[in-house]
Order: sequence, then structure tokens, then C-alpha cells
Amino acid sequence: MLQSASQMKSSSADSTVSHPVIMLFDLAATGHHSVYINHLVQHWHHTQIPGKLQVVVSPQYVDRHTDVVALSMQTEESSIEFTAISDAEYAAFQQAKSAFAKSSIEWTLFCQYARLLKATEGMLMYLDSLQLPLCWGEPSPCRVSGIYFRPAFHYGKLLEQRQSWKEQIRQLRQRLILTQILRNRQLKTLFCLDPFAIAEIQKLHPTTQANILPLADPVHIEPTQESVRSQFKQELGIEAGRQVFLMFGELNSRKGIFQVLQALQQLPNQMAQKVCLLLAGPINAGQRSRIEAAIESVKATPVQVILRDRYLKGQEVQLCFETADHVFATYQRHVGMSSVLAHAAATQTPVIASNYGLLGALTKAYELGITIEATDPDQIASAIAQSITSTIGINATKADQFLQQNEAERFIETILGNLLNRSHI
Repeated sequence: MLQSASQMKSSSADSTVSHPVIMLFDLAATGHHSVYINHLVQHWHHTQIPGKLQVVVSPQYVDRHTDVVALSMQTEESSIEFTAISDAEYAAFQQAKSAFAKSSIEWTLFCQYARLLKATEGMLMYLDSLQLPLCWGEPSPCRVSGIYFRPAFHYGKLLEQRQSWKEQIRQLRQRLILTQILRNRQLKTLFCLDPFAIAEIQKLHPTTQANILPLADPVHIEPTQESVRSQFKQELGIEAGRQVFLMFGELNSRKGIFQVLQALQQLPNQMAQKVCLLLAGPINAGQRSRIEAAIESVKATPVQVILRDRYLKGQEVQLCFETADHVFATYQRHVGMSSVLAHAAATQTPVIASNYGLLGALTKAYELGITIEATDPDQIASAIAQSITSTIGINATKADQFLQQNEAERFIETILGNLLNRSHI
């Protein structure tokens, strides 16, 4: 069922709680946010778990993901209910003038909807934006768990990389805030996408009552038929004799789009003739003019550029990775995980990845490709040349291990099993 805030207020007041009421809370509508909710909703729908799954999202989410929301409407007695916050609430959240103000509004909304929906368990699908309210905000009306995406306080140890003084200050602040969060007695479970951070988080507050668990970055792979792959390549129009280099997801400066485009312009003509750049994802609205200008500069070289300027999902995502010979993961000093690594591992496609933080550590540990200083176009150009002239290795056995650790089923079992206090769900 999909209901508005006003409908929810009238319908929830008379309900009684005889089974768990799990509330998923996420106000973002793109990228991993929709993927994570989709996995949990799909499983709840097909398994018919006793209890209620309340999913509180933005109006934008409802507009973009009608297929997921539709699962809550297939029967009148559906135990899944989507609730969109009001347009006015979403506007106030979006228009907040500082990160602190935005975080405060988001936490107030979480508490408000948890009370109205009589949630017994609250699940913050993106805990990172709510760290300060978890320390000093109003008490949650229910037990709360959350997914921690971007721990960075351990990055100095992770790859023994030198940290700037600004990074050191940020990491110290992160330690202090996270220690305070772990003191919050309402915190039930901290799910963390960085497996290297678990032991370091536990050291911050060894006596915390909260569970601290590693969490898979869920990827569901459905290999496509050869005929479908061939048709997809024909639609793209990839020229013969070229190797496909894929950049997937929203195209923005954080992904290293400008460094990659600059690197491609540095290639000798003979080498550029062997490159096809596949840009698969929407161009960031705020950076569109700069990115389009940079793409035009590359098009003036012998490099073939193919752009799919839109949000991709389902089979088309898989087809992009199956088509690629190499995948860019050239994030700029990125903190956290990227599903690009798991998709590349699933297709045994080597990555050209940043050597920084978790991305660099995972690429090295599982031998998923090569790591470089992704802020340096010269190093990217050298990696492209190396990819063309010699085979960049990927360890098939370790790639499979990495993929297994990020299976969607593992993600579902970890979250729902813990929230429902069951070993299996």
C-alpha cells in the first residue's frame, strides 16, 4: 500500500502491534538507495514474513521507483506499506542551508514517522547523514539500527597511506562522533559496508551494547544470453578493433570523469584508435556544461565515445559490464565502497581503480585489477596504455570470493535476521 502522510495519520492510530513493525527510512532516491530498499522489499514480499514493513521515502522516490512501490499494492492485506513524506516536508529538508540543519530535519522526520507508524525497529538506510542527531538529538521512539557507509578514520592503517592534516582532523572528528554514537543505548546494530573497519570501530567503545556487523554491498547478477549481448553491442555501435573502457553511474567530478577525459586526450593517435569509452549514466546536472565540453574535446581525438546519458537499471546494467573490457573506478579520494567493483568482479572484468581507501584495499586484496593515483591523469593514461598493450590480470578465484561476500542474499539475511532477532529469515 502507498499512503500519504495525512492518510497514515488516520490509519495508524487504530493499529495494534502484535508483530514487529520494521521501518526503513531513506529520503534519497537514486543509486544504491533504491537498490537496497528493493532487495529488502522483494524478499519481504515473497517470503511473507509475519509483521509489517513500513518504508518511509521521499515523494521523488515514489515517482522514480513505481515498480518497487507496486509490490505493496498487489494484495489488500499486504504487509508492506510505503509512506511518502509530504511535499512540504521534503522541500524543507532539501532547502536546509547547512548539513547540520539538514541532518536535524531528517532526524526529526525519522522520529515523527516512527511514532506515527508505531515502529518497533527503525532502520536508517544511510546512517552517515544522521551521526550528529544520534549523538545529541531527541531520543528515538524505537530501537534504531543503521548502515554506515563511509568510515575513514582507519584509512591511514588501511593502505599505509600518508594522510593530509585536513584528513587527520576529519578522522579524529569521526572517531569522537562514532564513539558517542556507540554509547547510545537505543542503537541496536551498526551495519558497516567496510569490512576492514569492524575491528577498529569495536576498539572505539569495547563495552558498547550495539552489534557491529559487516554488511554486503548487495549485487544481484543475472547473466544475459549471448544473443542479447550481441544485440546490445550492435545498438551501441562499438567499432571493430576497439577495447571498451566503461565508466558507470552518475557522471561527475567525484567519479574522476575529468581526469579520465584528460588522460584519453594524452594517448598517442595509434593507441587512441583502439579505445572506446562507454559512459553509462546520467550527467550530473550541476556539472553538465563542463562535462559535455570535456567529452567534445575527446571526440576530437581518435577515441570513440558512447554516451548513455540516463539512469540505468536492471538488465542494462549487467549488459554494460558484460560489454566492457575494462572498468574505471577512478573515484577522487573516495571514502567508502562502490558497487562497480562487485559488478566488475561478476563479469571478470579488470578495474582501473583509485589506490585510496577502501576501493584501493579491496582491489589489491582481491586482485581485481590495478590501482593508481586517480587524481593524476598521467597515471590514468599509463593504465589505459597498459590495458591495451598487455593484459591486466584479475584473479578469478579471488574475484568469485569477493562476489560471494557481496551477494544480495547475504545482505538481506544480515539485516532482516538481525532486526527480527532470527538466525535465518
